[in-house]
Amino acid sequence: MEKECIFCKIISKRAPAHMIYESENIVVFLDKYPLYQGHSLVVTRNHYRDITEVPDEILGEMISLAKKLSIAFFRKLGASGVRIVMNNGSSAGQEIMHAHMHVIPYGVKHLGRRELEHGEGVKLSEMLKDALNEIS
Repeated sequence: MEKECIFCKIISKRAPAHMIYESENIVVFLDKYPLYQGHSLVVTRNHYRDITEVPDEILGEMISLAKKLSIAFFRKLGASGVRIVMNNGSSAGQEIMHAHMHVIPYGVKHLGRRELEHGEGVKLSEMLKDALNEIS
């Protein structure tokens, strides 16, 4: 765990986030500055810098969870599409040096990277938690 990594702080409950899912290896929470309603991050619980450090088994869990989250977006948000992105390295657009995937629904409300409002995040995270439980 890296002391100053915001994702490590979220995972250790030293920083707030709207959690959707937690397991031994993976956490999922809403992006604080979402592009679209539901924009979520699938994050390794342990601190790995990028895809080159993530064990294959955990990488498999990440993409499996991204798939389930995509299904939830189609079913519960009425998304017409979903983008799954993993930036690796600052030149590729990685801003937080902790391995994570963006799962972004399209055809839903565009939020344009504004900060997610607390009430909105609570409602959305609860709905997506329930949806993942139905899919699992």
